[in-house]
Amino acid sequence: FAADKTFSIIEDNGVYLISDGKTVCRLSDFSNLDGKKVIAHGSKKLYLKAIEENITVNIVFDTLLAAYILNPSETNYSADRLFAEFLSENRNSAGVVLGLQKLADKMKAKLEENGEMSVFSEIEMPLSSVLAEMEHIGFKADRNFIEEFGKSIDSEISAAEEEIYRFAGKEF
Repeated sequence: FAADKTFSIIEDNGVYLISDGKTVCRLSDFSNLDGKKVIAHGSKKLYLKAIEENITVNIVFDTLLAAYILNPSETNYSADRLFAEFLSENRNSAGVVLGLQKLADKMKAKLEENGEMSVFSEIEMPLSSVLAEMEHIGFKADRNFIEEFGKSIDSEISAAEEEIYRFAGKEF
């Protein structure tokens, strides 16, 4: 992969497709991405894969995050829906990865027009890598505290049930 190129990557049912804007291939060796500029649809998933592969990926744009910022009440952020909305095009997975740069350019212009580019670049994009790191590492929980807390809630529920039955005059 050429060092000066920006690559587009999508994940489709567990398969990563990569494009340089001219050709599409299945990405099997993630070390080829180390340090490369990438446009993604779903950066957190790609950051997580990069962490697992022990590489650094430079995601410069995420169409999924941009779509969320542009329309947070939408429930479908699929790449094919975004192509239909922003470019009036229908594409399959290979077509999506080939045209991701075009979609990203259109979405970037819309973010700038709406004054939302700083939210995208200063909050959402950096947060994506942080969330991937957190998902990879996980978190610690105090098992004893959680078990004791559960027992105390159980006893409060039992006491409340007894009081309800007492007021009702019978169990039901």
